[in-house]
Parts: sequence; structure tokens; C-alpha cells
Amino acid sequence: MSKLNINVSGPLKLLGSKNYFCIWNSIFFTGLANFTEQFVAIWLVLELSSGSKWALLLGGGITATRLMFCFLSVFSGAIADKVSRKLLVSSMQFVAAMLSLVLVALLLADALELWHLFLIVCLTGISRIFEMPTAQALAGDSVPQQEIPRAMALVNGGRNLSMVLGLLFAGFMFDVFGPAGTFLVIFFFYAIAGISPLFMKIVNPSSMDQGENILKSIGNGFKYVSARQILWAALLVAVLINVTGFTFHQTLLPMFANVVIESNATKASLLMMVFALGAFSGSLIISTFSRNQRQGLMLIIAVIVWHSMMILFSIITTFEIWLMILMVAGFAWATTLIKIQSLLLGQSDPSYRGRIQGLRTLAIYPHALGSLFSGWMAGEIGVASAVAINGVLGIFLITIVSLIAPQLRKN
Repeated sequence: MSKLNINVSGPLKLLGSKNYFCIWNSIFFTGLANFTEQFVAIWLVLELSSGSKWALLLGGGITATRLMFCFLSVFSGAIADKVSRKLLVSSMQFVAAMLSLVLVALLLADALELWHLFLIVCLTGISRIFEMPTAQALAGDSVPQQEIPRAMALVNGGRNLSMVLGLLFAGFMFDVFGPAGTFLVIFFFYAIAGISPLFMKIVNPSSMDQGENILKSIGNGFKYVSARQILWAALLVAVLINVTGFTFHQTLLPMFANVVIESNATKASLLMMVFALGAFSGSLIISTFSRNQRQGLMLIIAVIVWHSMMILFSIITTFEIWLMILMVAGFAWATTLIKIQSLLLGQSDPSYRGRIQGLRTLAIYPHALGSLFSGWMAGEIGVASAVAINGVLGIFLITIVSLIAPQLRKN
């Protein structure tokens, strides 16, 4: 690995690798853009549809719109195994940056309508479908095999730090500078994320099937995963947490702040930031102590803790205890994502990483349905009840997965 002239030690020592630092930096700024954009988009929808009986459903719908083309990830993963991964990441970030500028122009011209916002969020989501699996594969390519768990913890730590910072400033910027000023900042985040990978000096790992067409390459990827219980089980866990867990902090928590405690955007983003702080601290701890032993068992435990905190959150009515619950939930969420990525990258051949990460991105698709369903439940039975139902369902589903995939809990 080529080295940067940076003196780093301990869990951060991987950042001394130029290739790893460049892709880590890209993922970090992508996170800043994503988390700021997700919060502002939901808040903007709630404001534009204020007073409508469909407001909460539309709030869930804007998240679903971002994910509606996740099925394309099976193609994006295969493409990532055939073309320059760093160029694919950069080009998708520049597309997202330009879409943010379009939103700025519409807002400044006072011409933005709800369908404009939904369309641009959808197109940005498509760019993410190609960027996300490719960036994760690049992170795995940039470090030795034995360092993958630590590398994934640092990547996740960077995203969690970006969540903390993004949410810290998102609500404040929205209240002070308005949505146009906020989306202009998002443009610069995406631009930096696109420039960073261009400095990498890395090529895709060689593969025996470079000459295959895309469809056959995708088929080989499915065969490779289906023959390995650890891989398909980790992907199954990724599916279930996107149905039940992600809806908590990405969809229901902003609704809870807006509807239940009737806060402004700044206070709502601060509430979400506590979750992000828990996630960031979890990533730092795991990057320090992460080892290859019992990754699957730790994954199962983390999912159970995460969803248990959701149930507690729905029952408790004290603000200070909410903050403690959100910290623990964020820690468990970060642990879950790190363990999934460690299993997928650590248990797979490098030449298949693009396709496997494509399947990992495909696992996000149920989040669209989960967000819509959660938005509907919140409108019908209340936000707190929707959180509780998702928590119970998540614990039930992870129990089923641990039973049908014994290698996961024994890994």
C-alpha cells in the first residue's frame, strides 16, 4: 500500500495508506451530504405538506423514493467488478452534486414543487446505488485481508462522524439559511467526495471472468453467495434491519420530533445526533478491539440490542432517558453494520466484492417498503406504536435467521 506522510497509530493507522485514506475521505463526505440531505428532505416535505392527512405518509415516501431503484444494484455491483472502481465512484458523486445544484436553483426561483423534490431525490438515489457498493469494495481492496474488520470499522466510524456533523448542522442550517443554503452546502460535500478517489493509485483485483457479459457475471455472483451460508445469512440480516431498524432513525425519529414533541428543525436534528454519537463511539471502540472471532454472534446480539432499545424508546416518556436509549441504539446500529460488512468482505474473494456489495445494496431496497409502511402506521396508530412494532418484528426476524443459519451464530 502506498503511504501518506501522516503519523497515525493505533486504530487510525490504516489512514496512513493513501488509497485507503482517499476512499475513506470520499465515504465521509458522502455521508455528510447524505445525512444532511435525508433530514432536510423529510423536514421540507413535512413543511410543504403541513396540515395534510397524508403528511406522515409523504414523509416516509421521500425516503422510499430514494431507494425505489435499489434493484439496479445487482447490475452496479457487476459493473464495479469490470470497470475502474475509483472512476465509477467519482462520476456518481459529481452527478449527485449537480442534482443538488438543480434543487438550489428551483428553491431560489421559488419554483420548487413536491414532485420536483421527489424526482431529484430519486435520481440522487440512483447515483448512490452505483456509488455505494463500489466505494465499499474499494475500501476492502485498499487494505490487507486481515485488516478488513478494522477497515470496515473505520469506514463506519467515518460515516457515523459524518452523521453527527451532518445532523448537528442540518437543522441549524435549515432554520437559519433555509433549504436553498443547505442544499448548496450539500453540493460542495458531494464535489469533495467525487474528487478524493481520483487520487487513488489502485486497479481492480483480477478475476477469471473478466470477459463475461454482465448477466452471466451477475449469475455467478448469486451462485457464489448461495453456496456460502455466512454470506447469504449476513445479507438476510441486512434485509431485515432495513425493514425494521433503519426506519427508526431515518424516518420515524424525525416524525416523532415534528409531531409528538413539536420541536423545530434544530432540536429535531440534535435528537437524531445523539443516536449518531452512539454510533460514532461504537465504531471507534470496535476499530480498536475488532478481531475476526465471533463476528456472526456479535452481529446477532447487536441487532437484538438495537431493536430492544426501539421498544424502550416507544414506552418511555422522559426526554433524558430518550437520549440514553438513543446512544445505546446508535452503538448497536454501528456494530450491526460493521459486522455485516466484515463478514461480506472478509469471507469473500476480492474479485467478487463488487457483486457482493451490489447485493448488499440491494438489501436496502426493503427499506423503501418499510418506510412507507412505517409512515402509514405512524398516521394510523401513532409514531411511538410504529416504533414498538418495528422493534418487536426485528427481534423476531433475527431469531429466525439465527436458527436457519447456524454458521452465522457459530462464526
